[in-house]
Amino acid sequence: MQAVVSYYKLEPVELLPGLIGYKVVKEKEELINVKDEEEAEKITSQDTSHVSVINANKFRVVNTPGLMRYTLPEPLKLLRIGYPKDLQNVESVGMEYLTFFDKDYKLIGLDINENFDKPFVVLDFENGFTKIISKGEMNSKPKGTKESTVKKSKKKAKSKKKKSAKRAGSRQKAKSKSARKS
Repeated sequence: MQAVVSYYKLEPVELLPGLIGYKVVKEKEELINVKDEEEAEKITSQDTSHVSVINANKFRVVNTPGLMRYTLPEPLKLLRIGYPKDLQNVESVGMEYLTFFDKDYKLIGLDINENFDKPFVVLDFENGFTKIISKGEMNSKPKGTKESTVKKSKKKAKSKKKKSAKRAGSRQKAKSKSARKS
């Protein structure tokens, strides 16, 4: 199947103190043949400062270096960032917005570090895409590989089977002799 591979150069940009956006600049495009999505995921640039986006008829794959915590589905233009300005009244939180309409910030990923002092931020992108990042996510690790998620699901399935077997055994009741005859 035909696919278009777009290579982008990464440029880290500090959007707010502690919030880093990874801006991309398109360098080149090429047409390749891939069999499936798994093969497309293996196509990466040798340089860690580059991102590759593979577009095919049935799927889109974004291959990024492991340095960013949040990856966007495609390079998107950042329109504005909203953050709470006053948290005294929890019922109605006032938001303050920084606009980026005049800047050409096409981002592919985001990261936060220890200088991130806002409880949360709301990032609005083109095409109606919105991303919310909270300070509580700072200590969490970036998304793992597919292998680790498969292992977790197998463990859960095994434990559920054990529980249902125990319940089924405890529900059986001894029937009287007359109930068994009929």
